[in-house]
Amino acid sequence: MSSFALRSVTLLLLSAPAWAVDVPCAPECGEAADEAVEKAPASAWLRFDTDGLGTQLWVGATHALGPVAVASDIYLAGTYAELDVGVALSAGSVSVTPMLGFGFDFDPKVQSAAALVPQLYTIASAGPVYFESWIQVFVSSPFAGTDSLYTRDFMLFGVGEHVQLGPQAEFTLGLGDGAISSLPVGGRVNLAYGERNTLGLFLAHDVVAEGTGGVTGRATFVRTF
Repeated sequence: MSSFALRSVTLLLLSAPAWAVDVPCAPECGEAADEAVEKAPASAWLRFDTDGLGTQLWVGATHALGPVAVASDIYLAGTYAELDVGVALSAGSVSVTPMLGFGFDFDPKVQSAAALVPQLYTIASAGPVYFESWIQVFVSSPFAGTDSLYTRDFMLFGVGEHVQLGPQAEFTLGLGDGAISSLPVGGRVNLAYGERNTLGLFLAHDVVAEGTGGVTGRATFVRTF
């Protein structure tokens, strides 16, 4: 599997606490969505992730085009760059954002398209409870790569005004051979780190890892604008 196959996205929700969010997609969600779009033609975010893939940079925004909220982001990891575009849909406290990404590898030995990435992000919140789900399909076979499915799901519970914690699980499946290459299961904590800043830490045991002890995780910093 290519090094970009486990990359993340950042969905920023104005209806949820700023420190509660992890993923890029719709900044507006919930009953205040229409009003938020009218007041803010574009809302943006900046994100850094550090995990087994190294340090990755993301930037993203949501723009109002008439009644449509268009979500987009750019993801950079080493020589790999990806542009994702989608539509942010919301009803009450639930937000669903389908997106399509196009990845290019700038490695001098490659210099070619690397993947098409259909994606779906779902977020729901109710009081102190926050749920988030990602589904990403990396279609790399047209570019001499391998296809894979990646999912991420977590549920967080608010503890006071500045802390959220709860379980998280991720899953990576090769669509060619049907092999599960990673299945980390563990816990996550999000911390408010000043105004509009969020620190996230995921620590897990990969139940299918071999020869590494199975310990894995991710540190995240998100800044919203």
